[in-house]
Amino acid sequence: MKVNLWQETEAALKEHDIDFDRDVNNVVINGHLINKGDFMRLAERTNYEDVYATKFEINPTLMIVGGTWWMKRSSSPSQSIGSVEGWEFHRQPEVPVVYKEIKTLMNTKKYE
Repeated sequence: MKVNLWQETEAALKEHDIDFDRDVNNVVINGHLINKGDFMRLAERTNYEDVYATKFEINPTLMIVGGTWWMKRSSSPSQSIGSVEGWEFHRQPEVPVVYKEIKTLMNTKKYE
């Protein structure tokens, strides 16, 4: 199915109550910052097939970064059509404010 990258991006951001103009700090591709306006203009003109067999249509290094979150390109398997490409959302983990002494890092009940 043909997908417009800008519409897909807006929908992914909206799903997490994020506004592109207000909340996006950086857009990164191939390890380089790109201008937010340039990304928006290019994304508005980019239509791609979101189902693929062997490679990403959109550059898989593309990331959109906010203060405590980021989105990166990913794919998820589909039983009947190969893989479906899209955005994968991540939040920075919250840091606990209380320290606790532990005795092991192994997956046991001894750490409690």
